[in-house]
Amino acid sequence: MSQKFSHVVMTAPFLVAKGFILGYMQGKQQEFPYFFHHKYGIKHESLGEMMREVLHMECHTHLCLPTSILPEFKKALGAAKDRLNMSIKSEQLIQSASFSFSYHIYTEERSGACKDLFRVIPEGVELLNYHPTELCGSGVMSVPEFGKINQYCYEGNGTAKGDFEAIIAFYTKIKQHSLCDSVLVSEIQLEYAA
Repeated sequence: MSQKFSHVVMTAPFLVAKGFILGYMQGKQQEFPYFFHHKYGIKHESLGEMMREVLHMECHTHLCLPTSILPEFKKALGAAKDRLNMSIKSEQLIQSASFSFSYHIYTEERSGACKDLFRVIPEGVELLNYHPTELCGSGVMSVPEFGKINQYCYEGNGTAKGDFEAIIAFYTKIKQHSLCDSVLVSEIQLEYAA
């Protein structure tokens, strides 16, 4: 079973929040995964929040931390609150996460890599409404004045949904793949426990 994560909003600039997390891990001699929203493409802001940040009215850092470390983390943050002027504004337990994707591949060589990318998915991830299609020869659209533009097209779209940590792993795998320029992905949407 994978570990649970929580979406945490800290009232601190990014570099101060990151420095505190790294210092906390060093002091505890404990490594744990952490995911800043802007680095991992996790949707977190409403338009109002974004405007307040742009106008420097508020400074928040959104991140996801393992739920198991939160009690000790909040205790350490409380001890440094006065010196750092930093606190946790909110925390929410993440139930699942998802992102949508789409692609259009126009060569058979690249389509093989794409098929492998979406065939081997992390445990805990489910592909929803995913029905890739492959068109060859006359099935591919052409413009008579220019001849056949593409003789091959492999395309698909869908939604990847599942466990937060598995979704992060799959999202990162797509973003770091050689096909990253051909596969469009949305921001990761978080779903919270009731």
